[in-house]
Amino acid sequence: MNDNPSAQKTNGNAEEARSDVSVKHCFREETGSGEFVDVLELAIEETGDRATGYYNWLPARKSQRTGEFRGSIRENIVSADYEYIQEGTSGTETIEIVLEETQAVVRGGPISLGLNAEVPRINC
Repeated sequence: MNDNPSAQKTNGNAEEARSDVSVKHCFREETGSGEFVDVLELAIEETGDRATGYYNWLPARKSQRTGEFRGSIRENIVSADYEYIQEGTSGTETIEIVLEETQAVVRGGPISLGLNAEVPRINC
């Protein structure tokens, strides 16, 4: 037994502390070359069972789509409402993001919106 009172307090609150720890996940893909590089970027901050972040499609020659999401995460699957702006129009779609070892798989919205993607994991 540890006689250090502060160590006991820390150990007693271990479960509570774990729910406050943030974990960041970063994903990015670049296609094209030179000045015409399209970028797909996704960042997720996970705190307990909550997930927030951004998901942006930044093509070099077309209108960009930028947005943020908020939702929950369970067993490496984020379920969230994604609020975005594209071509001057805002919208909201429900998305699902599956966090895999080497990539994130994004699914949601109508096919024509182009949200579905596999984005490689990078260091944050």
